Amino acid sequence: MQLTIMPVPDADRHAYHAMLNDPAIARMTMTLKCPISVEEADARRLDTSTGDVASLFRGGLYDGETLVGEVGTFENAGGFHEIGYLIGRQYWGCGYASAAVPLIIAAIRDGGYKGVIEAGVYHDNPASLQVLRKNGFVITGDSDVFCRERGCMVAGVMLRLGG
Repeated sequence: MQLTIMPVPDADRHAYHAMLNDPAIARMTMTLKCPISVEEADARRLDTSTGDVASLFRGGLYDGETLVGEVGTFENAGGFHEIGYLIGRQYWGCGYASAAVPLIIAAIRDGGYKGVIEAGVYHDNPASLQVLRKNGFVITGDSDVFCRERGCMVAGVMLRLGG
C-alpha cells in the first residue's frame, strides 16, 4: 500500500463519479446524495480547497495510480478542523481508511494547523468508529447530524484528537 492524497485528475473523473454515486457510501456522509450527476461530481472533484487555509482541503486518496477514496477536512461549527473520508466499496476491508487517517492528520499539521482535530461517525458505521479510535481519537459525546442521502438527522458520536 502506497497512499497519497492528491487532486483527482480528469482521467479519473468517471471512477470518482462511480465511487460517489454509491448509496452505501453516500449514506455514511453528510454531504452526498444519490444519484449524483457527473457534473456534480466534477464540481466536487475540482473544488479541492475549502478556503485559503493550506490545512483545509479535499483530495483523492490514491494507492499508487489507483483511486481508492476521497479525504478532506473542513472547519466545523466549533472552529476545529474536522476530517472526513470515504473509501470506494470495492476497497472496503483492505485497511485503506486506517492508513488514510494518519495521512490526513499529517496534511493538516503540515498545513500549519496545530489545534484539535475532530471527526463524526454515525452509530451505524462501527468500522469507521474503530478506524478513528485506532488512530487515537476519543469519543467526546453524542451528535445528531443531517445526512443528505437519508434526508434526516442521524445519531452518531463526535471524536477528538488532541486538546
